[in-house]
Amino acid sequence: MMKQFKETQMEGRRLLHLGIAACMLMLVMVICHAEPVFAKNFEMDLDANKVTYTLTEAKSGSVIFGEANTTGYIYIGQKPDTFVVKNDTDKVIRVGMYVTTESPVTLTWFADFGPALMSQTINRSESAVITGQTAKPGEEVSVQYGYIKEENKNVKTLPRLKVRAKITVTDEPVYKTVVKKEPKIEVTKMSADQAGIQVDVNNGGAGVRGVSKIYVYKGSKKIKTFTSAATSKYTFTYKAKGAGSAKYKAKVEMIENKNDAKTSKAVSPKANTYSLKVSTKLSDYEEDEIKFVTQSLSYSGNTIIVKGYTVNTMGADLAYPFYTYASCPGKLIYQYRSPANKVIKKGIHKYTFKVKNVSVVDLRHCGINVK
Repeated sequence: MMKQFKETQMEGRRLLHLGIAACMLMLVMVICHAEPVFAKNFEMDLDANKVTYTLTEAKSGSVIFGEANTTGYIYIGQKPDTFVVKNDTDKVIRVGMYVTTESPVTLTWFADFGPALMSQTINRSESAVITGQTAKPGEEVSVQYGYIKEENKNVKTLPRLKVRAKITVTDEPVYKTVVKKEPKIEVTKMSADQAGIQVDVNNGGAGVRGVSKIYVYKGSKKIKTFTSAATSKYTFTYKAKGAGSAKYKAKVEMIENKNDAKTSKAVSPKANTYSLKVSTKLSDYEEDEIKFVTQSLSYSGNTIIVKGYTVNTMGADLAYPFYTYASCPGKLIYQYRSPANKVIKKGIHKYTFKVKNVSVVDLRHCGINVK
């Protein structure tokens, strides 16, 4: 009987020791996990003195900074002092920030735009710091408090703080529509396998210079991409088999919003010609001069055909040579001097000449200068 009692007593002691050990183990686990385990989408950055909630689903609702099951308790005067809502959705949201403390304390609050509450007493009743600040996709809304000891001389113990972020998902467009008109494209046939192309990005004042990308297509094939800068018109030469007879179109697309875009109609190349309006009234010209007035330019292979008028206001037929030329910025296209014995009849008369072996340029778009 005594032996059985001792065995029972020993078993009891063993169980007691096991119980104590288990309690100690649980205590160690609690101590090791004393820092709060943040709820999903909360991130603490004590180096930056802030805590961030990232909205990943476009759902309206409220989240609270400073609760045990979100960020852990947050105390006035301790890190963090900045509270951020980041919009990681594809919608525009509005964010309101409302604050409470477990006991009265005077705080100054700042928002992204500057001071929001100045020396405001915060207590158990919610105070609005901001009520509806907009955040587009990828943007953030934040508030930060400042604690001044001189304003809180009667505060013995710094209280816990809670910040409620009220998030409202809106149907507002992420970006305002900027592209009002499609770009204008003009194409010149320079040869069977070469085309001169000009794109007017800002067609009629569309307001897209410097903020758009432009894509040029030959049929369905993209042949050119460039970013709009300060200018409106972009000109380039395209060489490829059949380039002179293909159809082309241009697309303008806003850099920050690819859905804001417009595409021109497909166009075919036009003849490589240049023309000027010329007066055929002798009285429109100065007295006592002999000159050539250019009316049109065109190509036949590498030969340029120049048509215009000789003007002679001297009152008599004279053998007097004239000189004329045409150029694009940085490039001479041709120059021509009439034969010295060529008689220029008095009055205005049609005159055509040709210059062989010249450079073929886009006469319609190269910024031609004729003299």
